[in-house]
Amino acid sequence: DMQGRTVIDMVFEQAGTFHEGLAGVQERGFHGFIDRSGKFVIPPIFYDSWGYFSEGLAPVMLESPGGLWGYIDRESRFMILPRFGNAWDFEDGLALVTVSTGDGFINREGFSVVEPGKFAELGHFSEGLAPVKVDGKWGYDDRDGALLPAGYNSAGSFRHTVASRTPGWSG
Repeated sequence: DMQGRTVIDMVFEQAGTFHEGLAGVQERGFHGFIDRSGKFVIPPIFYDSWGYFSEGLAPVMLESPGGLWGYIDRESRFMILPRFGNAWDFEDGLALVTVSTGDGFINREGFSVVEPGKFAELGHFSEGLAPVKVDGKWGYDDRDGALLPAGYNSAGSFRHTVASRTPGWSG
C-alpha cells in the first residue's frame, strides 16, 4: 500500500496490475484473477491471461500453447468464445485480435468491425481513430471504416488528442 505494507502476500509466480478491481496472477503455471484482498475471484484455470479486465471483459487462453484466445466476464463465463490467435484488451468498445488472415478489431459482441487483414499493420483505437499502415505508409482509420489520408512514416494512438507511440512507431 502507500505506506509500504504488504497487502497481498507474495505467493504468486507472476502478477499483473489491477484493472476494474481485479489483477491477473499466475499460480502453478495457470492464470486466474484475484481481488484486492488477494482472494481468487476467477480460479487459475487458464493457460494464459496477460490481458486485463477492460469494459467488463478479459482476454484469456483456455488451452495449452498455440491455443485460441477468447474473452471472459467477471464470472469466468466466455462472452466471446476462443477463436483468435491473439487478443488484446478492449478500448473504446473495440479489441484488437489476430486470426489467420491478419489483425482486425471486434466489438464487445465479438463481431468484426475492422476485418482482419484489411491493413498491413494497425494500432489500437483511441478517441475514435486507429493508426493503420497502407502501402508502406501510416494513416488513421475511424470506427466507420473511413480512412484518413495515409502518408506518414509513423503514427500513434491518440490519447486526449495527442498521438502516442504504436507498435509501428519508427521514430
